[in-house]
Amino acid sequence: MIGAQKNMVRPETRYEKVEGTKPVDISITTEVFAVGSLIFEISTGKRPYDDIEDEEVESFFRQKVFPRTTDVCFGDIIEKCWFGDFKSVAEILHAILALEIEKIHTYR
Repeated sequence: MIGAQKNMVRPETRYEKVEGTKPVDISITTEVFAVGSLIFEISTGKRPYDDIEDEEVESFFRQKVFPRTTDVCFGDIIEKCWFGDFKSVAEILHAILALEIEKIHTYR
């Protein structure tokens, strides 16, 4: 539940934060996690662990084992989303904008 709205659907496995034996209830934290997976998919053209079964993905996520992002655009931001370092989607946006501004200044 986010705010007063009841959950109507669950996220797809690669966008769902998992801890312990089951998925975490939907919250800002889970949304931030999902945004990390979305940025990964946009940057790579593939979902996280696109080539393996959902159960194995859940196992990896439970262990906090995520795909490599070393050479992925916004890789640091993706990892921070997955590890819960951002407290809101607005923080993610600020981090992306800061990187883009840094690139502009670097290329001048």
